[in-house]
Amino acid sequence: MTDYTNAIKQIQAAASLDLNAGIAQIQQVVAGFSAAGTGSGGGVVYSGTVDGYKAGQLALDLANQTGMSIIDNTARGQFLADQGVGQVIQSTLRKLFVDSGQTLAQAAGSANNVLYGSAFIPSGQLGSISTSLWGQASADFAASLSGLVTVIASDSPVSRIFAQVEIPALLANPDVTSVGGKSVSTLPAKAGSGVTDGVNQIDFGQFSSLAN
Repeated sequence: MTDYTNAIKQIQAAASLDLNAGIAQIQQVVAGFSAAGTGSGGGVVYSGTVDGYKAGQLALDLANQTGMSIIDNTARGQFLADQGVGQVIQSTLRKLFVDSGQTLAQAAGSANNVLYGSAFIPSGQLGSISTSLWGQASADFAASLSGLVTVIASDSPVSRIFAQVEIPALLANPDVTSVGGKSVSTLPAKAGSGVTDGVNQIDFGQFSSLAN
């Protein structure tokens, strides 16, 4: 098991800074863990459920069986998914937001947005999906992939990281040749309606047999 003691101490130290500096320090610590894919044979991205099964578990099983890259197996994915790390990030962010004048309830929501992102906050702004810690990790992961990228998802909302971050990053990645069984050249790469169109054109059902 990876020892995150030093990283956790750096995150906790951010609580003594002002809001912007504190968040920047947390982002820097998190970014210190690579989100680049480490597998071979392309990568796999996922969202939601497939035939009642969690797409994430199906994707992880596939990645572990084939050696494909998946964000869960990256250093940053494992860091952010660590329960202790998550609790420290949340508590440090809550203190930063409370010290900036927010109520405890507001600070809890803001902390959650920094970690996961909110679909109600415009892209690029603090707390948005694109600037969230998981959003940034997903963007970096998608940018690191090459070749054929497998998609395991079904009717994924366009308000999720998958549609708002991963798909655009994959389509903008010159090293990726196909996403979800579709050639990148046939999928729109722009944000907004283009993201929706791109997600809708991906064959989500092609891997539903994994759940059987």
